[in-house]
Amino acid sequence: MIHILKNKLLTSILVILNIGFIVSVMDSNATQGIHTNILFSLTSSIILVIVFSLIYIAPLIIVLGIPVSILIDRYIIRFKKKNIMSLFLHMFIGCIIAVIILSLLKSDLIAYKSLVNEFYLIKLLFICLYPGLNFWFVDLVITKGHKNK
Repeated sequence: MIHILKNKLLTSILVILNIGFIVSVMDSNATQGIHTNILFSLTSSIILVIVFSLIYIAPLIIVLGIPVSILIDRYIIRFKKKNIMSLFLHMFIGCIIAVIILSLLKSDLIAYKSLVNEFYLIKLLFICLYPGLNFWFVDLVITKGHKNK
């Protein structure tokens, strides 16, 4: 069990930083550099990614992502195509969690006017599908890497 938790924690750290980076890059305020000093802009961007990841992404991934992924791993034991089923369940449950969080935050992304707009629909799909896909992929790579040693 400790081995599984170590793998999931390593997966979580990589996913948290990855999602924090992607969301920070998608934020138009963060990508409009106003400084002429490249080193200062790079440093402030890295700090922004780390702070955003630790404050907003990490609690969700650690509190929800790790337990859900462990439950999915336990559930898919009975299926023949474990990787496909695991991918589907990670993305499906990730979508459910994202929609619940967006609902609690009263986000405009789940309003009807946003769902008919291509840009907002793609953004919503990205928010819903990417974390689960990313967690599944990183976990798969780490798990396969440990099995091959």
